[in-house]
Amino acid sequence: TTMGSTLIMGRKTFESIGKKPLPGRENFVLTRSKLPPLPSSPHKWGRIEVGGVRFFTSLEYAIKNASTENIFIIGGETLFKETINRVDGIYLTKIDALYEGDVFYPEIPAGFKEKSRVTLQENPKLEFIYYENTRKRNVSSPNVLIGERIICF
Repeated sequence: TTMGSTLIMGRKTFESIGKKPLPGRENFVLTRSKLPPLPSSPHKWGRIEVGGVRFFTSLEYAIKNASTENIFIIGGETLFKETINRVDGIYLTKIDALYEGDVFYPEIPAGFKEKSRVTLQENPKLEFIYYENTRKRNVSSPNVLIGERIICF
C-alpha cells in the first residue's frame, strides 16, 4: 500500500525501524532538533538529507516537499494525534492479543467510517481495516493517509 508513496514519521519511529529508509518510498523524518537550511532553501524550518532520508522540523514543510501522490503518516503517537483530523483515511492493523507498549494510537474520530475489513488470520485474530474520513476538508495538499500497526488491549 505504501510503495511509491511518501512516508512521514517521527524520529523515534525512524529509530525503531533501524534508522534506515524503507525501500521504494520517499522517507521523511520529523525532528524537534534545529536543522540548518540547505543553501537552496530559504525556509527557516530547515531540511537536510542523509542516506536517502529527508529530515524536517515542520510537518507543513514536509508535506509541501512530498513528490508523490499519497503521503502516509506512520508514527509515532504525537504525530498521529497531530494529524488525525487532517487525513483522508486510516489503514489500521488490529491484533487481538495482549502486548506491552508505551505508545498508543488515538481513538478514531466520529467523522471516520469503516469502508473495508479483512481478516488475515485467526488466533490471534489479525484484521486489516480501512476507515475513510467522511468530513469535507479545505486542504490543498496531496492525499494524506495514516497507516500503522495498532495493538489492541
